Amino acid sequence: MFTPTLTGLGERGHLARPEIGLEIHVRDIINVIEYEDLLEDVLAQLTADNLATAVELAVAPDLVRGYEEVKVASVERYRARVAQLQAQMKPTPVA
Repeated sequence: MFTPTLTGLGERGHLARPEIGLEIHVRDIINVIEYEDLLEDVLAQLTADNLATAVELAVAPDLVRGYEEVKVASVERYRARVAQLQAQMKPTPVA
């Protein structure tokens, strides 16, 4: 279980600016929930063979950096990488 810190508050207070409002705070909570769901899925599929992929998925949010257009681009790269890694986590059918 994670305790989210909202943008512009607490340890993320340095990010405070006038345009931060409820919409961004809701997005913060949604991101935490999506990350928790991702980790639950990863743990359910975890094997010794896919451990490296699972670790990469767990740290994938670190790919999101920057502000404005740079952040949008990094989010797109993050989502593409997570989709690729999730596909690698699926067990391959045995023939």
